[in-house]
Amino acid sequence: MADADACAEQGVAAIGINFWPKSKRFHPFEQAALWLADAPPTITRVALFVNASREEILPIMQSGLLDAIQFHGDESDAFVQSFLDDGYQVIRALSARTEADLEKIARCPCRAIILDAYQPGVYGGSGLTCDWTLAAQAVKVFPEKQIILSGGLTAHNAAQAMREVSPVALDLASGVESAPGIKDHQMIAELMASLRH
Repeated sequence: MADADACAEQGVAAIGINFWPKSKRFHPFEQAALWLADAPPTITRVALFVNASREEILPIMQSGLLDAIQFHGDESDAFVQSFLDDGYQVIRALSARTEADLEKIARCPCRAIILDAYQPGVYGGSGLTCDWTLAAQAVKVFPEKQIILSGGLTAHNAAQAMREVSPVALDLASGVESAPGIKDHQMIAELMASLRH
């Protein structure tokens, strides 16, 4: 809850709650449910899943404690579409390594796309920087999509990333952590200040 409050104070638009058990940022729903209802109303609460089943996802989303779903694994377009059909807001994370990867954006049924760095066997949070040239190309080629940039973003490069890529938003993880999974409120403040200036 303290992290959510700190993010809200700095003007952060959304927070992700990681429900992937293999992640160093895993936050069990039973724990998250204790504070999610009291999260600042200005914050969009996003549930992050990696290769979870509908049976695992639906009870969490039907709780009414989360506003959107982020799929960050190998989910099929049909699987993603099924949640859009159910009326959920869905964000799809895709890795960008080559121009061929941009074809995945064209096929993806989601309007909101997170472009992350490619690392074999890793589902985000690696701290590696996404290919900004490819990301900027995606922004131009798919104006109907909301391209969110992720991967290796810190207070030192976030403003530059916004200038060079022009994404609708930045997705942050390791760049505002003092240790894996531990958000640093001062680092969040510094990064947001860098964007404002």
